[in-house]
Amino acid sequence: MVGCMKKRFIIFLLFLFMSGTRLIAYTYIGGLFLGDVDYALDSRSLGMGGTGIAFSSSPLAVKNNPANISMADRITLQVNGILQVVSEDILVTQKVTSDGPSSSDNNINDQVYFNFQSAGVIIPLMDMIGINISYYDFLDFNYRNDTIKYKSAQEKIGFYDLEAAGALNSLSIAASINIKKILYVGAGFDILQGSKSLKSIVYNYPVGNSKTEDISESIDMAGSRINLGVNVAVSRSLHAGLFYQTQPTVSFKGDQKNELTGSSVKIDHEITYPQRYGIGLAYELLAGFNTVFAADFIFTPWKYNTVFKDNTVSPSSETNLRDLAPYQYLSNSYELHLGAEHMIILKAKVLKMPIRYGLLYVPHYINDRIELAMITFGLGFEGPYLLDFYTKIDISLGIGKRNFIGTYGKEPYDPAVEDELKPRVDESIRSILVSLSLGF
Repeated sequence: MVGCMKKRFIIFLLFLFMSGTRLIAYTYIGGLFLGDVDYALDSRSLGMGGTGIAFSSSPLAVKNNPANISMADRITLQVNGILQVVSEDILVTQKVTSDGPSSSDNNINDQVYFNFQSAGVIIPLMDMIGINISYYDFLDFNYRNDTIKYKSAQEKIGFYDLEAAGALNSLSIAASINIKKILYVGAGFDILQGSKSLKSIVYNYPVGNSKTEDISESIDMAGSRINLGVNVAVSRSLHAGLFYQTQPTVSFKGDQKNELTGSSVKIDHEITYPQRYGIGLAYELLAGFNTVFAADFIFTPWKYNTVFKDNTVSPSSETNLRDLAPYQYLSNSYELHLGAEHMIILKAKVLKMPIRYGLLYVPHYINDRIELAMITFGLGFEGPYLLDFYTKIDISLGIGKRNFIGTYGKEPYDPAVEDELKPRVDESIRSILVSLSLGF
């Protein structure tokens, strides 16, 4: 009877593994531009400020350092679910000339949603090799909002309805080997596959509330990348991790249709996303303290290493993405993640309860002055609970804020060259991430 229940439970988790993807992106800029990127591996990582390069051996560790896979000491299956609460208000004011009139768009987005975020499994072999398969969102393009268009503070001139859907998912296959549990080396290969759609409708009031734009897009996406990582046990207490992710070239193929005229345009281009570099440190206090402190720094050179290739012309043309609107303000991203974990041992050293906290700072690639700051908290339980499995249940909370008031581009701007765009971003994000891990 117990064996049958085990099989059913494993089948259920495998079903979640195959169906896991986030449903709705949480930011306006992510939905409109190059997609949203996750800033945490799993619930333990989020509770510790998104850290994990030097210590995480979860089935999702491949996202930041595949070398850590061979740290796992048992077969582990993990499923992650996320609850997002978003309140977003973005006002973009545009002035075409220095002394001319201004217009503005007010973008409003309030969402509450839950879904499965990611899943993975680690299989250790001979106490020195780890094999990993994981599935997660690489980029998220889902978004829904209503935009009110103003000619002045009192005069509404229309509204803009945008609905984007889809994600570029990653199926990752990785392996790691450790040498005497001192040096860990790992590599992973990500198969990127997904689709996205976009529906854009504009109504203008001065012309009788008529629809002036109705554009729809349907696009398939595909690509790949390689993850490389190293972890060194500098001492019994200190681990140092490094990772490098190659530049993925993602193809976008589909059609854009104008529903008002019935005309359509073929979409066939490639975007080469930048590589990522990361370094992390984890220090464990021994002698009964059961505490880990961690710090990660991640660099992504969006400013220089993004390439757009248009395949609809012959020969195909390539250009830096920063040379194209609306990507002219792409900025390099410097992420900082800090976190700590205190392990409380209960019930004759069988039951463990980790308490976690941290903070993260992530500038957005579309403009480095649009910054996300988030404080995080986490709580977990570990022990032989469920059907003789060694079970880990982790829950974490992240409370973040992204505010920005300023001007895109040059300050002061040149009216002969560019319009003045003054955005005001007021965004609150609250994330609850739950991870369930089974070891056997």
